[in-house]
Amino acid sequence: MRWVIRRYKPSDRAAVLTLFRNGITEHIRPAFFKAMCHPDNVALTAIISVTIYLLDGCTCSLALMSGLAWVGIVYYCCHETYAGYVEEKLHTDMRDIQASFLDNPDSCFWVAEGIVDGETGIFGMVAAVRKAHDGEEEEQERCGEIFRMIVSSSCRRSGLGTRLTRTAIEFCRERKYSRIVLRTSSIQTAAIGLYLRLGFKHTHTDTLSHRSDWHTWVTKITFPRMEMVL
Repeated sequence: MRWVIRRYKPSDRAAVLTLFRNGITEHIRPAFFKAMCHPDNVALTAIISVTIYLLDGCTCSLALMSGLAWVGIVYYCCHETYAGYVEEKLHTDMRDIQASFLDNPDSCFWVAEGIVDGETGIFGMVAAVRKAHDGEEEEQERCGEIFRMIVSSSCRRSGLGTRLTRTAIEFCRERKYSRIVLRTSSIQTAAIGLYLRLGFKHTHTDTLSHRSDWHTWVTKITFPRMEMVL
């Protein structure tokens, strides 16, 4: 596989949005299975089923349906965590990629174009921006942030993720940022491993997302923040 990593062009829009949607929503299923294996959800499913079984005169049908209803709620919350994130971003920065990432010289958006299985297309993307001052760092500090790091499932374990990330890191170095930060989700273990190998450090983990704390409790998804000092 060979790729050309280049700046985003307006003609890439449809392919990039498809890659973005698929790359984020593919985490729904593994997030659901991981959530259902958590002791809290295993116990709650059992408690609901047994309680309804006893209250309903020891019949199995309603007890089974009640347990499955909780399983459905867990899946819904996992779905909303990722699919809801996609919908939010499609109406914000991904609505106009040129304005969000390319009109400012301190930001950029790259795509990886190549041929896979005889088909030419966009198989990866990443963006870097100057992080807005949030009061945690000195006012004059220039800090970069990496966004929208996605590699097509057909190109995993090929080194494309490493190349994209290094492209963003080099851009931040050229802009003389003192450090780079990024945020991912706990279900994206391969991405976390990649960032660690490239020199990022895990600084802290939070549970803040576009959804409620209740969604976070149900899904058990957390959001590690990582940082690299340049």
